[in-house]
Amino acid sequence: MLFSKDKSLHSMKAVRRRRARVGLGILAIVLTPIACCAPEFELPFEAPLRAGMAALLRPAALVTVARAGEVARADLDFDARDVALTERFLASLDRQARGQHAEDRLRLVTVLRTEGARKRPTTLVLAATATAAEAAALAGAPVVHGEDLVGFVVANGSRADAQLRVQTIDHVPTRSEAKLGQTKRRLVAIAHSAVDSEAPALRLLVEAGHAKDPFRLRVLRAAPQQLETWAEGVAPYIARTMASERLQPGLPEGLVLGSIEDVGYRERAFVLSRYVEPRFDARSLVRVGILGTAALTSSIEDPRDAGRGVARLLWSSPLRTPWRRALLVGKGMSRGAAVIDGLRCLGRVAWSAGGVAGAVALCEVDARVPLVLMQDDATKAIYARGDGVVTLADGTQLGRFEVEHPGSLDVERWRGAWVYSGVDGASFPHGLVCGRVREATARSIDVELFGLAPWPDAVAWVRPAALPSPRVHRGDR
Repeated sequence: MLFSKDKSLHSMKAVRRRRARVGLGILAIVLTPIACCAPEFELPFEAPLRAGMAALLRPAALVTVARAGEVARADLDFDARDVALTERFLASLDRQARGQHAEDRLRLVTVLRTEGARKRPTTLVLAATATAAEAAALAGAPVVHGEDLVGFVVANGSRADAQLRVQTIDHVPTRSEAKLGQTKRRLVAIAHSAVDSEAPALRLLVEAGHAKDPFRLRVLRAAPQQLETWAEGVAPYIARTMASERLQPGLPEGLVLGSIEDVGYRERAFVLSRYVEPRFDARSLVRVGILGTAALTSSIEDPRDAGRGVARLLWSSPLRTPWRRALLVGKGMSRGAAVIDGLRCLGRVAWSAGGVAGAVALCEVDARVPLVLMQDDATKAIYARGDGVVTLADGTQLGRFEVEHPGSLDVERWRGAWVYSGVDGASFPHGLVCGRVREATARSIDVELFGLAPWPDAVAWVRPAALPSPRVHRGDR
């Protein structure tokens, strides 16, 4: 028998039950579905605990944290080679995003971040602002990436911020949007064989598919209904928009919606359901173009113009280890910010609290990151998942990434390509040099990351508030 402080009698069984409830409560917090399915996310109390443990285990950190506010912003020098590589990358990025469209009808804008489901976001937040009236005037303007139709500009509605937003062609209205009368956008398209020009055409009416559909766009009507599109002599079929002033006014013809994907009995050439799979992933888009808006003004953001704060390297994990960690000291660091040295991206801030921050390499296991490959002035945007550090026989360490988009890479085409950061929020801008591809497969790349080499004593991090936010306005046409 046990007595509590107030001398009341408690049985050992009751004490065990109470302890079990406390233990189960802790397990319920740690082993939540979010923690199990999304290890890249963290709970609100994790960052202060990590900062406190870091300060206690390293007494020098207490003094350093106290003086972190005295660190002045430094003007870091940019390596001439990195500057040349970045300038070539930015030019290539704009050229790919523009495609064959005339410059007087297209204005390129950077994607700031995505909104929506984690695995399938369908809203792009652009690094351009507009008033409610200006956004309403721009609503419905088609947005493209090269020859691919990405989506359409939408009005700000009741949102507090003034950032322009784009809903992709596979966007399904939310409940709040449905209450306001918004419905799925339907598009008229025509599909031709990319292999046989003599193959019959397929006319389509498509809309965004359900979340459980195997592909992102569903075909509502098709003529002819049972046209075989998966034969070796005709596949793939590429769907492009049709010009129709009545059904889709202002939308030019010839924009790519995606490839035709059929579900059915192949041996009988019988189609049960027909879909269209777009060629882009919203999470990998860096620059998009707004069509038919000659009065828009926007220019590409140079990563050298990004606001920078300076942090000190307090501790880093030893080299030749399969995991890399760094402990930084600096005021104002935010989670997800890029840690940089000049124009080189070393890693990202994993957590921050009380002037102490933990940073990890970009190849951190299960961390998702948008990247862009550049080879011979050609760029390829990918969305990758970190898979840790790989050590070769000669001791060289490479960061491995599993490619989630696109479905497969041309191995010979992108081996040896330079790797740049894609855009992932205001604190992780695009155009930072990350490393170079050493090995590649259809679904993974091994990269010589700058972040796996020893870090300097002082590094920089991107201040999101200081990033340029170009103004969008309308003038006389």
